[in-house]
Amino acid sequence: MHMMSKFSHPTREKKLWKRIWWALYVRDQQSAAALGLPPRIRDEDGDVSMLEAADILEDEIVDDPVFGRQRPQEVLYPVEMAKLARLLRTIVSTQYLHHQKPDLATRNALNQQLCVWESELPIELRLDTVTSDSLLLTGLLHLTYQNLYILLYRPVFLDPTPHDDGQIALDAATKSSRIMEDLLSHHLVQHGPPHLITHAFSTLCIHTIHHRRSSGTTRTLAEHRARLCLLSLEELQKSWDLENWVLHLFFKGLDDGTAQSLRLSTPGEAGSATGGISPDESGSLLAGNGGSGIGNASGSGRRQGYGTGNGNGYGHGIDVGQDDWYGWIPGDDEADALNLQNLEFLYRFL
Repeated sequence: MHMMSKFSHPTREKKLWKRIWWALYVRDQQSAAALGLPPRIRDEDGDVSMLEAADILEDEIVDDPVFGRQRPQEVLYPVEMAKLARLLRTIVSTQYLHHQKPDLATRNALNQQLCVWESELPIELRLDTVTSDSLLLTGLLHLTYQNLYILLYRPVFLDPTPHDDGQIALDAATKSSRIMEDLLSHHLVQHGPPHLITHAFSTLCIHTIHHRRSSGTTRTLAEHRARLCLLSLEELQKSWDLENWVLHLFFKGLDDGTAQSLRLSTPGEAGSATGGISPDESGSLLAGNGGSGIGNASGSGRRQGYGTGNGNGYGHGIDVGQDDWYGWIPGDDEADALNLQNLEFLYRFL
């Protein structure tokens, strides 16, 4: 399918060909970036032109009894996602390949391309004009967009030496958590595609690092945003098979104080901090009966795993395993340092 120029298609088949091709391209780039693997599709191997709204628009206006009438955002969304997939490939190939050494000029050029994409975005997919009907697609599009900023500036943010550009990754993560909050409030997260898992996890890692580095109100806000990411991952498990071991490793990479702060509630509070989600909801990533049993506590009372008290999963409180552990948050001199290398390693596994 990568060589359209070799074939002669009727207009209808040509449009279908392009839709299929770009759907494969978008998913391939997202999967490769999420797993840290080479993409199967290379731009230099094909000659399929960029997707256009005319390729998506239905030939006849039909009021389908199930799907309804095609709306403008449904036509424009695949086109903009294809453009972002191209940018994603460029960011990964210039910033993350082993033989490439990222430089400031390249990063600034990519930043400019992202700004141009946003400035040319159709009004139907802008956040400032979003409606309840367009919230899902608009939210997913902007989450993908903000994740590109996270990818572009994450190495700078992880650098222990303060750098102004690192704030761009944090700002992108903050915008992403706001969008996820809107999607959660409208019960739309569970309807998101699989790449939303990666975006939620990347945002979670940024807020967790910021939480550990901050204090006061800033630390509290980072904690709140990290919890929103955990709630989003919980909702996504209703539709997708999340890798529980990834979150297990994520929490094992944190110091005990940070891991306890990010729990969604303590025993007896399940449901209150999560909008009434049942603690025994079957299959829930953060609920009592979901996930694998990793909640083992040692005799000293220090946490060895982050499941619920019965050891069956992550629990509405990424539980600590022993009652005498609750309420104890280590001071700065007692807390283990947050292992940034662990978090960097985990980025490969969603």
